[in-house]
Amino acid sequence: MIDKTMILPEMSCIKKWYAGIEEDNFACIKCFQSIGYTFENIHPDEDVFSH
Repeated sequence: MIDKTMILPEMSCIKKWYAGIEEDNFACIKCFQSIGYTFENIHPDEDVFSH
């Protein structure tokens, strides 16, 4: 669903997609990594979210 949304013509103006994921939500992290997302920061932020 995520990758299909990203390729919609009306989304072409978006240059950077962002996701905030709780550090222990491994399923969600793997899901985003499987479509090419990478982490901006190695460590989670003060709210325990990976970006």
